[in-house]
This record gives sequence, C-alpha cells and structure tokens, in this order.
Amino acid sequence: MAIGAGDAASYLKEYVQLYRQEYQGFIAPSPTGSGHAALSISPYLQAPELICYLASDGAAIAVSSSKPSESEIAGLPRMLMKLGEGVTASHAEAHLRQRGLWEIWCGTLPHPLETAEEIVAPTRIHAFRYDMDLVTLLGRLTFGSLGDFEPQLRSLAAKFWNPAIIRDMCFGTTDKPNERLFHYLELLLHVEAAAWDRRSLWVRVPADIRRDYAFAVTNVRFKGQYGSITLGTSEELARGFFDRLSALKEAIEGFSKLLDTQREEHIFHEYLKVHPVLLDIYGAATSKPRFEYPKGDSPIDKEYVEPDFVICYVGNVYKLVELESPSKWVATKKGHPRSEMSQAAFQIGEWKEYIAEHYDRLKERFPGISVNCKSMVVISRASERSMGPGDMRRRMSQVRLTYGVDEIVSYDELLERAKEAYIRLTSMPFVRKA
Repeated sequence: MAIGAGDAASYLKEYVQLYRQEYQGFIAPSPTGSGHAALSISPYLQAPELICYLASDGAAIAVSSSKPSESEIAGLPRMLMKLGEGVTASHAEAHLRQRGLWEIWCGTLPHPLETAEEIVAPTRIHAFRYDMDLVTLLGRLTFGSLGDFEPQLRSLAAKFWNPAIIRDMCFGTTDKPNERLFHYLELLLHVEAAAWDRRSLWVRVPADIRRDYAFAVTNVRFKGQYGSITLGTSEELARGFFDRLSALKEAIEGFSKLLDTQREEHIFHEYLKVHPVLLDIYGAATSKPRFEYPKGDSPIDKEYVEPDFVICYVGNVYKLVELESPSKWVATKKGHPRSEMSQAAFQIGEWKEYIAEHYDRLKERFPGISVNCKSMVVISRASERSMGPGDMRRRMSQVRLTYGVDEIVSYDELLERAKEAYIRLTSMPFVRKA
C-alpha cells in the first residue's frame, strides 16, 4: 500500500531530527563523538524548506527555487529544452499541446490529491501527492531536460534507500521564463509503507550521513565545475573517496621529507600545487588565481593581485591562503609580531579588498566568495624560537587577532592536520554498497 502525504511528512520530520542528532555526534570531538570536520553535507541539516513530491511509484524530495537570479546560478550547469527544429515561438504552444508536451514545457504540476506539512525548525516540510508516475513528475519538474532517465531510475528499484541525487543543477527552456534551480533533488523508487517505516531510521540515517560525507569529501567544487547526478551508493563514489585518501597519504609522506630538507617558499608552493589535498582534504585548492583589476582601478597601481591558493568548499565557502617561508619567524624573542606577518596580512587585505570591490569579475569562477571567505597564513616551523616565548598556541592566537587573519598555522601544524584527517577518514565505516 502506498503512503500518503501525511505519512511522508511525518517520516521526513523524524528523519531530519535524527539526521541532525547523528551528525552532531559525527562531528563532535573525541571521546563523545567521531571528530570529523563540520561540512555542509546535506540540506537536511539546515534547509529552510523541503518539498516532498509523491508519485504513484516513487518520490522526489527537493530543495529548489523557481526563476533563480543570475547570482544564484552563476557557475552552475544549465540544461535547457529547445523547441523542435522549424517550430516558431508563435506556434510553440499549439505544437507542444498537440504532442502532449505543453505541461512539461511549462513545468506545471496538477492540483495535488492531498497535502501535509511538518516543521523542524528552521525547516518547513511540505508533502504533496499526485496522480502520476515518477518519470512524468520528474519530466515536469525539469521541463523534460533529463530526457529518457527512466532506465537509470529503474536500476535503483531493487533496494530501499538507494536514491538518485541531483545536486546544484538548473533546468529550464530556451524561452527563459521557465527555469528551476535544484540545489538538491532526491529520487526514491519506493512509496510502499515498508520503505517509509520510521522504525528503520536508526539504520538508514547513519549510513546516509556517511554517504553524504563521502560525497562532500570526494566531489569538492573546483574550477567552476558544479552540479552532479549520482545513482545510488555507487562503486564510483567509493573508488573516488579512497583515491582521495590515497592522494592524501602520498602527500603526507612527501611533505614530511620536504620539511626535513627544504626551507624555500617556492619549493613548498610547487609541492602544494601538485598535492593540494594537503592544504585541506575537505576543499579543493586553486593555485595562484589571478584577480585582474579593471584598467586604472588598482589602489596601488597593480595590474592584478594573486593569492597563493584559494580553497573552495561545498556550499560556496572559501579560504584565501598566503604561504610564507618555513624559515621565517612569526614573533621576536620578546613575542612581538615580526614584519613577515605584517606583509602576509597586508596581502590578504589586498585580496579581500579586491573581492569586495570586483566580485562581478569573480562570480563565475568563485560564486559566493564575497560572502563566505576566510583567510589563512602558513608560515614558520612549530618552535618557541620561531613563534616567541610562552604557550605557542596562545601566541599564534594573539598574532591572529592582531592582524585580523582567521588562521595562522605552521608548516608542522599543516602536516599534523593532514595526518589527523587521514586517520579519521580511514576509520570511517564506508557507505552501503549499491
């Protein structure tokens, strides 16, 4: 027997509550939790609205916006349906109605058979049940842009909780008024009561968190490559996750040897350029992106500024990285900040000023960088000689507050962070096999 809108809304309310509870344990430090880095892995954590569309043979759970602004879809893939060759705009409606495609072209849904609503602050959950199959429902939600997606969907029908998930993709038609952005669209092939039994949530939720976390680690956004469609918990996702861990292990081993033999900044920059995963496995690093000024606009007569790295994280979050030599000191023998830190902080200030003034030049490559952007200076070795007397962590904190830099880390600390991340991730039970 198929579930109704009320059943779906109640299930999702309990799912969201348990997902958030389990995730807090997942990121809580040891010994109370697993100690994983806090990442924006799922809309179930904070989305203001979740919509569940129930079809006769499946369901779609969405976080979307209709007619999104250009800033929302900057850098996202857009799939647009085109009119048939030779069909003029003036004859489009008659042509599409004749072929039974007008509702798909408009992206409209019929009046639902029933509706329900639940709230898990700050999320409002809406459920709608329709008299149509999932393929037809998906066609209307995406304006038919996915074409014949049915075979891929049916491949997921053998098991419960094995959804196809579309992330950050925009669908529409070439006449532009019809457009819909899906930040998240989860497609489930079961609406029978057994698949939505709340007694099984304690099994499903931890596995879903591991799946979503593995996806976030593996598919970090990089160089404007956005949007994805995943089919269930695939071997490809597992392979990508373990490949990334393997790359981190290799980077750790090489970096450790480099610290024993080298001191020049450019050597470390080249190493991190080849092994960017060492800067942060939870993000993707772009080396020396050039921020070019409009002609005559630079406040200090520069043609461009150039961060050593920009690290991109899921959710349009960024970090600007300035590398200084490991041989440079952070503080004097008396504990006062040295000029090297002043220079690094000034460069970060230049980059932030550029981002604030010229975001329109960056939004295609780094959408959202003007809103969510932190900074990090990597400098020196972890020793009292290089960082001044007293507690080194407190000393670094004082210097950070002095210069308004979010993070100041030594090269040794960068290595230790990478080692800790590797240990945590390799100990994480992986996701269900498809």
